[in-house]
Amino acid sequence: MAAEQGEKEQLNELNDGNIDDSLIDDGEFDDAGKDSVTEYGEAEYWDERYSQYSPFDWLLEYKHFKEAGLTSFFRKNDTFIMLGCGSARFSSEMYDDGFENIYNIDLSQVVINDEAAKNAHRVNMHYDVMDVQKLDFDDEVFDVSIDKSTMDCLFCCTGSTEIISNMMTEAWRTLKPGGLFMTISLHDEDKVLPYIQLDSNGNEFAWKKVDVLNIPNPGWKPGSEKSKTHCVIIAIKPATQELLDMVNQK
Repeated sequence: MAAEQGEKEQLNELNDGNIDDSLIDDGEFDDAGKDSVTEYGEAEYWDERYSQYSPFDWLLEYKHFKEAGLTSFFRKNDTFIMLGCGSARFSSEMYDDGFENIYNIDLSQVVINDEAAKNAHRVNMHYDVMDVQKLDFDDEVFDVSIDKSTMDCLFCCTGSTEIISNMMTEAWRTLKPGGLFMTISLHDEDKVLPYIQLDSNGNEFAWKKVDVLNIPNPGWKPGSEKSKTHCVIIAIKPATQELLDMVNQK
């Protein structure tokens, strides 16, 4: 119990409530102002922003993702969920590359309406207004769950440790046995990894395997204050028999 409490305290210490906006593509948030930081978890905030700024890819575009070799973790027939799709072209470009079973969710009704209209011809693309903390999907339905900087935004919110824990719990619940969770972050491993490993109560997510990669930041230039790399964490959920064994051992 003491170890679990220590891990929980570590999570709270790692969450300093700040995000370095200079590491987000090309200063997109320079005009947001410090008073806006805690609004990143509110649908109204994003409705307003997406009415002004669209489209926008956080951290990197799909072509950079592919160049970094990250599509090698996927199969063409996988079913994907994008946790906080925003107005990025990422999903549509991924779809056009042959990964067609994609469910996109976001808090913002504005961006979901807009993206659904733009992608109506992509017949297997789905768009739903949904909170990452409470996914309206059955258990074990997705092969791959992708977070591209949604967690970075949630770090900014009041109560972020609990919010991110809820997101991770839902990502785990909706992943099939043997499924893959991937997060791409502007933060480093020390900041992000504890949230992948533990919930807010110090309970472990029983991943079979967790790998940490660093991929090039396409926005970095010599002399830039931006990080040269982005952190990618890949976690694999155990297959069915392994999950049953874990349950039986408790």
